[in-house]
Amino acid sequence: MTDARIVGAEHAVRWSELSWAPGETLVFQVAPDPDFTALFGSPEGVIPYFERALAAWSDISTADIKLRVDGVIEDDQNPHRPTLYINSDTVPWVAGYASSWDRFYSGRWERFSCDIGMAAQYGALPTDLTGSELEERRRELLDKFVYTLVHEVGHCIGLLHAGAFSSTYRWAEDRRRDVFLHPLDPAMSYGWNPESPEALSADDIVGASLLRPAASFQRTTGTISGTLELAGEPVPYAHVWALPLDADPLRDRVGVLSDRAGAFRIEGLEPGAYALWASPIHKHDAHRGLVSEEPPLDLEETTAGQPIQVEAGKNTGEVRISLRRGRAVRRRPDGRRRDTAAASQSPGPATSIVQSWRSPCTGVRIRAEKRPALADGPGADRVRRIGNVRWYSTTLTVEWSAESNGVVLDWVGPYRDWHWNFWDEEEGWEFFDNSGPELDVNISDLRIESNGPEGAVHTAEIAWPGSADAVLRFRSDDGACDAEPVVTCTTRDCVLASGPSAAQ
Repeated sequence: MTDARIVGAEHAVRWSELSWAPGETLVFQVAPDPDFTALFGSPEGVIPYFERALAAWSDISTADIKLRVDGVIEDDQNPHRPTLYINSDTVPWVAGYASSWDRFYSGRWERFSCDIGMAAQYGALPTDLTGSELEERRRELLDKFVYTLVHEVGHCIGLLHAGAFSSTYRWAEDRRRDVFLHPLDPAMSYGWNPESPEALSADDIVGASLLRPAASFQRTTGTISGTLELAGEPVPYAHVWALPLDADPLRDRVGVLSDRAGAFRIEGLEPGAYALWASPIHKHDAHRGLVSEEPPLDLEETTAGQPIQVEAGKNTGEVRISLRRGRAVRRRPDGRRRDTAAASQSPGPATSIVQSWRSPCTGVRIRAEKRPALADGPGADRVRRIGNVRWYSTTLTVEWSAESNGVVLDWVGPYRDWHWNFWDEEEGWEFFDNSGPELDVNISDLRIESNGPEGAVHTAEIAWPGSADAVLRFRSDDGACDAEPVVTCTTRDCVLASGPSAAQ
């Protein structure tokens, strides 16, 4: 929503009332760009798709956002009105961009206008396709156009890039569409929804509502604030997600970035209970300024299982989350890259947790619902063939009681910084050049339910590549975990390697 060097919504860059006052409609226009002809037939043909993107934001009931497109302009008409056009000079990997006119006015930064330039790919159709193939490609481009335009309109409203959930996703076999096997990231973080390109997540909706709140929005929502720490030092520019209990926590999550001092403030939350999940910046290209200022740490994914209660109009006070370094990047399954590290394993005796509750720490129990098996369910045929590696799955359930205060769970691995590239039939492997290692465990479903006062039950459907083990670690700063018990799921079993005082 704002520059991540600051925490609160009160510091966001908002529109000047001279250009877009509360209750008024921000009017866009379409440039008479001949490049619109190939995909849309004419500049006028782009208007219905523009209207879809604008409606995504205008339909937010908790925000004072009214947007409209007023047709195709004549040259030099309304030069300061926000304008949509195609920039034929964009580089291939840029889908679009928003260019705003901001200035320091009346003691704060304010926005006066914003133009949207769409990439050259929307100004042409492939010359090597005909018939049904060409029509299919055209439909795909139109969907992507709407999705990209939703993202860029969000930038015009005042939103910056949101966080991305670093659990991995898969590519579809047709090489054209992404198939995500976990709930999608926000539209403002390059999230892509193949069912509805104009869909917004809870994170997008809350961000827009904080920028331009509807009546009573801020009085009826609450805030979680706190700090991220690493060995007692602040952790700048890391993601923190609030995951709602008794809902769909991945789909409905709301997140922020910590500031320079490791402080975070998650605002606009509906009253209720939330679990917190912290992770490093995953999409480096979405946060170039922060990454260049403070290189991301190799932090593990950390879940604080103890629920946080949010009340309307109130701040929870300071919540401290202790993070841990040590992501272990695994080698490619073809063996051509040596391991940079290995996932840490506990040396203690291992006990199976399949259909059997075990207690790694005071107030915590864990169980695997079934023995690991080849991944099944939606998209399983794709999962098993990604990178010629079979994937395995199970269901992990973790119960947190009131006694577990201070216990956190780290996803230790596996992680990877490469991906399978369908377009390179011979080599097949690429290395990321704009992202850090991502958690190569697919979390296709996560449910978090209340478990009495101050307790919660986390149930996760997970899948992992057979070439690596899924590893989780419990730890605590208050003695609830005497050692650091580790859960390891292989292709054969899920076991708990107990510390010296962990109950069996």
